[in-house]
Amino acid sequence: MFDCILVDCWDGNTEPVVYHGRTLTSKILFSEVIETVNKNAFLASPYVYNIIHVSTIVSIKCNQV
Repeated sequence: MFDCILVDCWDGNTEPVVYHGRTLTSKILFSEVIETVNKNAFLASPYVYNIIHVSTIVSIKCNQV
């Protein structure tokens, strides 16, 4: 069981995206990641995750979305 979810947010075209920075991983919209966590967080266990760590490496423009 995982105790922590780490989400790295970076600038996207219109809103923040999530990916492992400066690598060849796919970029996913931040809103889609949060919706998925919300939808699936309690499926494997009735206990909530201890920590959802969001690392924001975004411009002011994307930070306001």
